[in-house]
Amino acid sequence: MRPNFSFISVLLIAMVTNISLSAQSLRWGAQAGVNINAPDSENTRIGFNVGGKAEYNFRSPSKGWLVDAEVNLSYIPYGQKVSYEHETTPGGTWQPSKTADFNNNTYFLNLPVTAGYRVAVSDNVSININAGMFFNVGLWGRAKLKYPGFDMDESSFKKGSEGGDMKRFNYGAIVKAGLQFKEHYQLSVSYNNGLSKPGYNHAMTNRQRMFNISLGYIF
Repeated sequence: MRPNFSFISVLLIAMVTNISLSAQSLRWGAQAGVNINAPDSENTRIGFNVGGKAEYNFRSPSKGWLVDAEVNLSYIPYGQKVSYEHETTPGGTWQPSKTADFNNNTYFLNLPVTAGYRVAVSDNVSININAGMFFNVGLWGRAKLKYPGFDMDESSFKKGSEGGDMKRFNYGAIVKAGLQFKEHYQLSVSYNNGLSKPGYNHAMTNRQRMFNISLGYIF
C-alpha cells in the first residue's frame, strides 16, 4: 500500500502547530525581591531573594488559569534580641541589664509552586491571585549569639547547643497576588506560612511567617 502523503503532511503540520502553541504557553523569566521574615515571638528580619521562574498559561498570558514555579536563592534571617533588666546574683544583688543578641543568617534554595487565575483589567494590565506550597532546602548560613561573657559563631545548620539548630528542609503554604504589565513585567506580593518548624530547639520552633515583594521580567 502506498502511503498517503497528503494525510502525513496534514498530521505533521498539526503536530508542529501544537508544539508551537504549547511552547508559547510556557514562559520563562527572572525576578528579585525582598523577604520580610516575622516569626511569632521573634524580631522581624529583612532578607532578599533572586532567581528564575516558569509560567504555564492555559489560555493566554494576559488572562485565564496559570501555573507557575520558581527557583530562588533566598536569604531568610531569623533572630531575637532579649533584654534581661532585673537579673539578680545568687546572693540577691541587683545587676545591670544585659542583652542577648541571636542572629541566624540562613540561605535557602526556595521552591514555590502555585496555581491561580489572571484577569485582564485593561489592554496592558492584568491581575492574578495564586495559592500553593513552598519548599526550602538549606544551603549555608552562620548562627551568631552575643551575650556578656559568651560569643558564638557557628554553622546555622549545626545541631546542638553550639550551633544554629536550623533544619535543612522546611515547607509551608503560600498565597500570592500579582500585577502584570504588557504581558512581560510582573510585580508580586506573597505571604509564606510555614507548616513545619524551622529548627530543633525551643528558640527555633517558631514557624516561618514571611512576606515577599518581587519584581520580575518574563519572556
